[in-house]
Amino acid sequence: MREKIIIENWEYEIHEIKNEYGFRVDVYKNNKLDFSQGGFGSITTAEIYARDYVLLKEFGIEREDDNV
Repeated sequence: MREKIIIENWEYEIHEIKNEYGFRVDVYKNNKLDFSQGGFGSITTAEIYARDYVLLKEFGIEREDDNV
């Protein structure tokens, strides 16, 4: 299920990867896939990465602290 981010028309979806490590996050803008990456160890880490990705693309804001 996609989770809506209330910035423009961004959404993200997190999937457990079968036969591989961890989780994959897909980020959509206006219902089109904008970014996809796998290998996250937890749903929480994938979710944080998706939100950070949207902030970077939409506003140019990067996370200062690398510790998630």
